[in-house]
Amino acid sequence: MPANETDRDQTIYFTRHGEGYHQGEPQEECENIKDAELNDKGKAQCRHLCDVFPFHDKIDLIVASPLRRAIQTALIGY
Repeated sequence: MPANETDRDQTIYFTRHGEGYHQGEPQEECENIKDAELNDKGKAQCRHLCDVFPFHDKIDLIVASPLRRAIQTALIGY
């Protein structure tokens, strides 16, 4: 590997998942939701991330939690 490849700076970006169906609901109603999907607001948050994140062309790897809302955020947001 050329020296410039091994000496390259790396940047890590952390993104919290978008809003899920378990958020914003009364606690007793969402206790049984173990793996919530994104709600409409969460999907809109991810579309906004996709629009404003300036470094899509510099991403080499995306790592996400196996939870549905995290995977959906990665797919929609990036």
